[in-house]
Amino acid sequence: MNILKFCLVAVLVFWLISEFAPENVSAITSMMGIAVAVVAMIMYNKKHNSSKEDSAEYDNSNDDRGKQR
Repeated sequence: MNILKFCLVAVLVFWLISEFAPENVSAITSMMGIAVAVVAMIMYNKKHNSSKEDSAEYDNSNDDRGKQR
């Protein structure tokens, strides 16, 4: 989770730079901010999906135990 917080801070810093920097720097920092945001969303989705799968496996294992009895 700490890496996601770092990505959020990086996006905010890139946004501030793109707002107040000269035009040639602004374009590059905007693209960097978008790239960091995309990477953060991919990481978040992977973590969220893996936690869903873990809980689903736990639920399924409880169902299998009930059927065996």
